[in-house]
Amino acid sequence: MFHARVADGRLETRLGAADHPDLVVTTDPGTLQRLATGGLAPREALRAGRLEIDGDRASFDGSIELFSVPPRAATGRAGSRGSRRPARRA
Repeated sequence: MFHARVADGRLETRLGAADHPDLVVTTDPGTLQRLATGGLAPREALRAGRLEIDGDRASFDGSIELFSVPPRAATGRAGSRGSRRPARRA
C-alpha cells in the first residue's frame, strides 16, 4: 500500500495509507501496471471489477496520467543503450 500527494504540480509517494485522502483507488498490481502503461483503460477496469474508486472521480481522472510509464519501462526491459533516462531526485 502506498499513497500519493499531488500539490503545486509535484507528485510525492510514500508507503502506507494517507491520513485524510480525497481519493482511494483499490486494484491489484497487474491492473495498476496495465493502467499505467495504457494497456487498460480505467473505464474497462471499473467495468470488469478490477478497479475501485472511492472519492472524487475527477481527481482520479486528473491523476492517473501522473503514474503513466512507457510499456518497456514497466516490464523492466530496456531498449537500446542510452534510451534510459536517469531518475530525477526531488
